[in-house]
Amino acid sequence: MATSADETQRIVNHVFLPPKLPQAADDDSEIALVEITLITLRSLRRLLHGAPSTALDNAITLLENIKTVNSLPYGKTDEAQVKKKLLSLDVGQTLAVKISAQNAAVLITRRPNELIFEDLSYLLRARQLLVRTFPGLAVSVDANLLYEQDFPEMIASTLATMCRQKVAGMQPQSKKVQASHDEYRDTTSPAMVSELLFGYLRGIGKSTTVSAVSKHTRDEVHYYKAYAPWRRSPMWLLIRVALQWFAHSVLLTDMLYVMKAKIVWRLQKLSGAGPRVLPDVVFANVHDVLQQVSDTISKRWTTSQQLDSRDVQLPHITALQFEQDTFVALPLLDDHITATSSRRFGASSSLFMPSSELIKYTPEVLPSLPSSNSSDPYYAAANLQEFERWVAQHIDHWMVTYICKDGCEKLHNLMVNYNALAKSYYASNPEATSIMVLTIFELWVACDKLAVTMDPLMAKFDPGVPSSALQNLLLPFFDQMERLCEVEEYLESRRSHSVESTDCMFDVKSSNNFAGKYFSASAAHQTLLAMIENNATVARQKKLVDFHWIKAEYNRLDALYDWTSHEYQTVVIDNWCVPPETEQRHAVNCTKCSYETERDRLQIQVHEWPLPSDVNEARTVIFELLVPPFFGHWRDARFYPLQGVLEGERPQVRAESEYRLSTNDSHLTRYFQPSTHGRIGLLSESKPVVNTHYRSKDITTLSESQICVKNGLQYEYHDATNNAYMGAFTFRDTVLLACTYKLPSQTLQRFIFRPASAPDGPDPNVVIASQDSCPANMALDEYKQLSTIPLGRHIQWANILLQLAMPGVDFKRPDTTLVLLQCIYQAGPPSAMRSLLRDSHDIFDDDEKVDCLLDHLSQALQRVKGNWESAQAVRVFASIAARALSLSTSSNVRRLCLDLLSSAREVCIGWVNELREKAHSAENSIDRTHFVSRSVEVALICISTYDVDDHHLPRILDEAQNASILVQSSIVVQEGDHNQTRATKKCTALLDLRSKRLLHRMYKILAYHEAGLDDAIRRSWSSYVPRRTGWSPVSRAADHWLTTNRYAMEDASMTVHYNLLSGELLVNGSPLNQPPRKYQVHAQYFILFGEQVVDVMPSPTPGFRFSTKREFGGCAVDLSLTPSNEYSVDDLIVRAAQDDITHETIPSRHLSGNYPIHFVQDYIHWYNASTDTVEFRPVDDPWNASSNAKWTLSRKPGQKLWRLSRAGCSIAGINSSTSRWVAHVLNPLANTIHIHSVLQAHGDLLVIDIPKIRVGFSLESGRSLMMSRDSRSMAVDEDQALGTLFGLGSKIVLKSLTKQKRMVLIPESATFSVDYESANNHVVVTVHQDSIHTVHTLHIDTQLGRLVDNGDLSCKLYLAYLHALTSSCLVDPLTLRTGTEQALTILNSAAVRSFDQLSQTNIALLSKMATLSPGRCYYPPYKRVMQTVDWNGCLSFLSQHGHFVSAVKALLQQGEQIKTCFSGTELQFPRLDAVDEHLLQRDNIRSATFRVSTFGAEDYTVCNDRQYTARDCDLLSQRAARASILSGLLFRSAIELAEQAAPIDRLWELTSNFDQISGAPLDEGFKVKFDATLLRGEPELPKNGQTTILQNLPAYHRWLGNFACSQPNKFSVMMWLSTMASDSQADMRFLQTIAMFFKSTSLARVNAPDIGSFKPKQGKSYSRKVVETQVVAAHRRSFETCPESGLVRQANEKWHAYHDRRHNAWQIANNAMVTRFVDALTMQSQSENLNTPNVQGMATYIDVPRAMEAARPHFKSWHNNRLLDAYLRSIEQAISKLAVRKIQIPTLAVGTPPVKTCILGYAAEHSLFLGQPPELPQSPDSPVLQTTQRMMDGQPKSPLLTSLVKKLKDAAGQSKYKRQYSTDLHKSLDALLTRDETHRTLLS
Repeated sequence: MATSADETQRIVNHVFLPPKLPQAADDDSEIALVEITLITLRSLRRLLHGAPSTALDNAITLLENIKTVNSLPYGKTDEAQVKKKLLSLDVGQTLAVKISAQNAAVLITRRPNELIFEDLSYLLRARQLLVRTFPGLAVSVDANLLYEQDFPEMIASTLATMCRQKVAGMQPQSKKVQASHDEYRDTTSPAMVSELLFGYLRGIGKSTTVSAVSKHTRDEVHYYKAYAPWRRSPMWLLIRVALQWFAHSVLLTDMLYVMKAKIVWRLQKLSGAGPRVLPDVVFANVHDVLQQVSDTISKRWTTSQQLDSRDVQLPHITALQFEQDTFVALPLLDDHITATSSRRFGASSSLFMPSSELIKYTPEVLPSLPSSNSSDPYYAAANLQEFERWVAQHIDHWMVTYICKDGCEKLHNLMVNYNALAKSYYASNPEATSIMVLTIFELWVACDKLAVTMDPLMAKFDPGVPSSALQNLLLPFFDQMERLCEVEEYLESRRSHSVESTDCMFDVKSSNNFAGKYFSASAAHQTLLAMIENNATVARQKKLVDFHWIKAEYNRLDALYDWTSHEYQTVVIDNWCVPPETEQRHAVNCTKCSYETERDRLQIQVHEWPLPSDVNEARTVIFELLVPPFFGHWRDARFYPLQGVLEGERPQVRAESEYRLSTNDSHLTRYFQPSTHGRIGLLSESKPVVNTHYRSKDITTLSESQICVKNGLQYEYHDATNNAYMGAFTFRDTVLLACTYKLPSQTLQRFIFRPASAPDGPDPNVVIASQDSCPANMALDEYKQLSTIPLGRHIQWANILLQLAMPGVDFKRPDTTLVLLQCIYQAGPPSAMRSLLRDSHDIFDDDEKVDCLLDHLSQALQRVKGNWESAQAVRVFASIAARALSLSTSSNVRRLCLDLLSSAREVCIGWVNELREKAHSAENSIDRTHFVSRSVEVALICISTYDVDDHHLPRILDEAQNASILVQSSIVVQEGDHNQTRATKKCTALLDLRSKRLLHRMYKILAYHEAGLDDAIRRSWSSYVPRRTGWSPVSRAADHWLTTNRYAMEDASMTVHYNLLSGELLVNGSPLNQPPRKYQVHAQYFILFGEQVVDVMPSPTPGFRFSTKREFGGCAVDLSLTPSNEYSVDDLIVRAAQDDITHETIPSRHLSGNYPIHFVQDYIHWYNASTDTVEFRPVDDPWNASSNAKWTLSRKPGQKLWRLSRAGCSIAGINSSTSRWVAHVLNPLANTIHIHSVLQAHGDLLVIDIPKIRVGFSLESGRSLMMSRDSRSMAVDEDQALGTLFGLGSKIVLKSLTKQKRMVLIPESATFSVDYESANNHVVVTVHQDSIHTVHTLHIDTQLGRLVDNGDLSCKLYLAYLHALTSSCLVDPLTLRTGTEQALTILNSAAVRSFDQLSQTNIALLSKMATLSPGRCYYPPYKRVMQTVDWNGCLSFLSQHGHFVSAVKALLQQGEQIKTCFSGTELQFPRLDAVDEHLLQRDNIRSATFRVSTFGAEDYTVCNDRQYTARDCDLLSQRAARASILSGLLFRSAIELAEQAAPIDRLWELTSNFDQISGAPLDEGFKVKFDATLLRGEPELPKNGQTTILQNLPAYHRWLGNFACSQPNKFSVMMWLSTMASDSQADMRFLQTIAMFFKSTSLARVNAPDIGSFKPKQGKSYSRKVVETQVVAAHRRSFETCPESGLVRQANEKWHAYHDRRHNAWQIANNAMVTRFVDALTMQSQSENLNTPNVQGMATYIDVPRAMEAARPHFKSWHNNRLLDAYLRSIEQAISKLAVRKIQIPTLAVGTPPVKTCILGYAAEHSLFLGQPPELPQSPDSPVLQTTQRMMDGQPKSPLLTSLVKKLKDAAGQSKYKRQYSTDLHKSLDALLTRDETHRTLLS
């Protein structure tokens, strides 16, 4: 049999059930399974060499019959072949018919006198392993029935029809939007076979008992994005032998291994189950095939091993020319050096026009923010503050004047932009973060006010924005406190005046939500709803038209199918015979099959209503299609306070499918009109019906209600940004902590954290209880006092006063500073009296207390002013004074505060000058940098003394000295900013930002105080002489830049610029003392100068702009920036001159790509023009020209080649042959740019280094041995075969030169990331070279078969991971285990489990190993019926072992338990929930077949199997009972009823529900048979069998009563009626009546009226009302045509009276005439033909001809119906005379299979030692070991064992293990001799 690779794989999946299975349905393998089984059985028969085997012959016949009867396309049953095979069935043979549509099969066995019908139900609905019994039911009937005319045809027709027709109600149902749908992913109920068919057979046969078999079924249901899931084929019941005839080349190695393992498992069970089931020749043949498979797998594995052995080609390196390869061409360097001599830098221009990035806003216009912050921190801070000031001062006025409807949109966008800018810039700054929070809340309040103004309905809903978090804001100024109160009052007002909650606003189902209320008042939304509903109604009506047309087409094709026969063709199968042997085969282009295919292909798409059925939900959906822009922006903006600021959290949505109204709603997205960013919208996790597998329906059993379905989407409000549904937020302390200072001591941090829930902080007892946590550098008493200061908001100021008066804390500590700042700035809870001071600061209402505070504050300042190291104390004192100035309303207090700030200012500026002097006089750069850094810190503190409310600033700056001090401090900060250490910058970050914001607030005021500005500049620049013209702004845009002119000594004018924002002082556009900022931020500048102070002046050297005022490294230094044409970054050129020697830096890019990256990036390259060399100096010592680490790049004389050397050693260029060959050998560890090939001084030794991973080698010229410098006597092995880890490309094997030992170097990446892919029937694993951070050295232990690690846990886990990735189905030669088994051995080893503590890297690696077990989950999760498996396509499925995740979980659980023993560890343990535990256990049991002992084989168990209650064994089924009754009723010869006849008039009652009953005869050739349409699946189905009979009752009576027509079809009639009886709503008495039509001659003689049709719904009695209302009254003549219309109008008669008189007269006359006319018709009520009555004057008031025409049909119907009633009564009377005898239904017995002993299908380790030990043959040469020999005198001789042990010890040689063994043996002998000597002594 020619089998494709795909077909082969599908067969293997069904037969062997490998671990990896498809996840989509496979319906094309049935016949292939039968054919391969036939081949197997025929091969088995040949193996038996003609030995008689009836059972085998019958089995082959069975399968040949299956193939024949299921030969139609898609495995459908051929009715003609079923009949043919049934009739030709020999005794003992069985016919099996697979009934696909009913999920069942029927076995028909011929016995001498009976036919045995057995039922098999194929597929099951189970969640666990089951024990199933076959067959389910068995019935025997008389074999002579085969000779009845109709019985074989009925059986064949019924089975064939059941095979192709689906029956309504047999498919399990799934709920979708409160509607039931047939779930085609589930299995069909076999009730039509087990109940209807076998119920029918029970009626004509009897119960019988057959042999039963038991089967442990381990079927799988796998599903992933398919129409239907994969299930094991029902044909698996017929498969018992392996597919040994397949060509091995079409299957993957793992699949071959799985097949082999499955067969071996079976053989193991068969061989241990008692007597052999099959002959020896069969077993021998199976073993031969298994050996062939083993050979194929082994060959493939050998090939993979050979491909893995990397050829390092070591002999090639013997020809390398080391010396030659050290010379490198550097054309870019040559060009640069050439350009140096002719380089001319542009002269420094004195023209400087500063630009400005400062943004200014006008009060009336809403600000527009930039897309990003300025790169200049001064502008960034100023621009953010400018916006915040606009919000604080002008937003209320803007709202009043702005009249456009897009206000909410503009404010929303503004919030988004501001939040993005401020959040990043203010990070880690609690003061600025507090301002940001307040500003965003103000913007939100403004947006909410506008929304409420636009729609007052908004005021009824609580916005749900809490204000409690605002209590943690740090607000230094009074106006900020005032703004905070306004925000809090507004939010409280909105909450208290609202009617509905926030949740109600976003409740889709609520009638009170905002969407519903807005909809009720919106004409636009109501119009949209009407349009959508109208469109849907039209589409639904069209769908129903399509449904009826397709239904009619189905019936037409079904009729053609029934009337057509299958076509066959004769095929010659053997030409040997005469005539040739032929057989009939089904024609490929069979007409009948084409009708069937076309019919079964008919489907219809459902129509889904576009809107939810719930009115409130529908209104919400309509609202969201057309969201008012203001509301959309309002609700999006609402999330910025809630999430952007307060960082509220809600549960994340984890949806498998997401349907959004705005993007992918199949029905409504086209109506969606976007109006906002789309953050909030409607989302449904449930799919619309049109996107599910329910969207397409088979037409067979479909009803209108199943076509027109409700909407399947269940929308909820959803936040797309955070992927969460609307609902209550959970607020963590993130923003509260962000608005709290971060103390250096974490122990103290908790005492300053005072949220709204604990405004007084922790309980004071906590301080006492936490004394053990006191910082080591702090006294215990100080700790207690400092911790107590913030505890109690009402007494915090009293605590501060106490410390000022009697200090118990060190004010110089940063901890102390921040604790006090937290107390004085935190807003705290609002006051109950609504005071702006709030509860925490109500001390400032008491002037006496404030005076006392300031008095002690002044004294404290006096105590510290003499020591600049007390700068932090002054900072605190100034902050307290500024806070008192801001909050107090007393003029005296304000005066005292200003005086105190002035004193602090003078103290600080004095310290600044002192520190600057210390810096200038410092002897080394470290001290100088320290003093400069501290001067910057003190200058910032000095600036902070100006940080007061805006209205105090003019008064302060009115004094020229104050203005001068401010400018001086600003200049000091600006000049020293670059020289600050990182530690100092971190400490001064708060002060730095406050100074930037302060200078922006006051720069316009400062610009008018020129005297102070001149004084400050003169103090900074001694030669400065102010001009009388004074200072002026550079421009209106850059008004913070002031400029003036100064005359130099040579009367040359010098332009001076000063930046009021930054304190930057420029002379002729350059800094006074330091290089410009673009110099300072250059990367090379920091390498050369670090944080040192670099004072510069104009350079006298041509081409250089600046020169340093002092030497660096003993050299005079010049600087210049040169533009780079190729790169965006300019080149910083530094010139260093010492004596007559000058060096100039070379840009490193000129060397890139020629030398290892270490020499390019980690060195500064100095060109020495005098020697024409380039010096490579280490970046950590760039000025040391005599450094031992320096390399020199020099030219080769006379050539354009360069050599990099040091102390005689040279570096080979990375493009040379030497470097390329070295990189080839060491490629697994590093690429070329990271490998250093250093030629030693003597020229014949190349030293190879990989500094990144600290690995080195050496190579001698002319030799091929690349020696390791880390492992002595080890060299790179030419044979790189390791014996394990096949496929790992990132490894280097080393060999010993003196001993037979080897080791391997395996690199590891920092994140354990490895790349792997499938190639050449195996996996290829590589570690990316750039990610390698370490190399593991593993010894290869060939004796114990393992790789010996270094003992580190990470190394063990990494090795296990690599073993797992490189695993094959066969064992590795070294370990004699597969990679998977070795990995599990390592994971489960004591060495791994005995760890002390896991590291986070260990956890990360374990998590990676857990992913090697494929993810398994149920689909859908709530049903737990199908499973989805997430396989890794790059790895073998055998490598993806389920034990990995179990072993990892055990290790992680152990690590988590041990974690509690190690305090201070913050480990994150992952949730390994990708694998469902139940599915994992199920897979381990099933996959045990393919595993060996200790690695999964022992997982096999039947303990979890449960007995399956088959769906085909329902012995109490009512459906089966009713079918049995009908078939038994017809089969027995007596004409008797099974139950009492229906009462008289029951037939009329049934027929009177129909508009029409046909009396016409049935079509010629009419037949009855089983048909699924006879059954009622749902009440609304248009037709079923009983309905059809009632509507054609006379015709069916004639046909059944005509025995010549009906009797030949006896069994078909029985099946036809039994089918209808099996309907749960069947009227058994009515069907009994129909059955009597067939049996009773008395009923056959009842004649039906010879009338074409009846209309029983119109009744059988005359109805005067119908005649009067529907006939006569409807044909009255109009008033205008009657005589009354011509009555004469009387004198003075009003018009309305005249009109009424005429109409009344007409009405009376007309009614009288109608009554007379109806009376005349009533006289003829019993007549069939109606005559026109003779009533005088009737034509005047009645249109008689038309009335009579309308009346005659009614009279005709009444007459016919009376005849029908009489006919039906005759039938009922005849039936009532028949005797009644109940049908005895035979009871069926279900066979019980014998219990079998379960035999293990694998060889367990312990079983190897259970057998008897073998008997060793006795050899004459074998030594007889005796412990002692006694002489005649009783003295012992020397023990013979001693000499033997000595010989063994001498023969041990150098083997460590042999020597150890002989030593242990000698000790054992000594113990034995000692025991014997002791025993002898005791005896004596």
